[in-house]
Amino acid sequence: RDEAQYPNAEQFIPERFLTAEGTLTYDNPAKYIFNFRWRICPGKHQPFHFPIFCQMLATLEFTLAKDGMGKDIIPKPKFVNGLGRYPETFRCRISPGSHISKASLERGWFMIYSYQPLLARHTTPT
Repeated sequence: RDEAQYPNAEQFIPERFLTAEGTLTYDNPAKYIFNFRWRICPGKHQPFHFPIFCQMLATLEFTLAKDGMGKDIIPKPKFVNGLGRYPETFRCRISPGSHISKASLERGWFMIYSYQPLLARHTTPT
């Protein structure tokens, strides 16, 4: 709690987020309401990852990595424990799908990345 920015921070004073004209101040209170000492929602960027993951699944083939002899490397399912639980990184092979050309793949990625500035406008300031 920053007493310099919010005097009487323990008191309920919602007017502190309004300007003299009655509009919202730039300081968004939503970035202060999360637990575990997070100042913003830890998953706020996830909705913008969804179209990228869909594009990857539709246009790329994910297969097992190969060793020096050309045999498949089967990953062992190991997980990292901590605040969250997630799989350890493992090697895989990513290649363009058999039904798609390299040019159309590059064009599709360009379209997704050209929307990034548009998507960034819809995120809250950090």
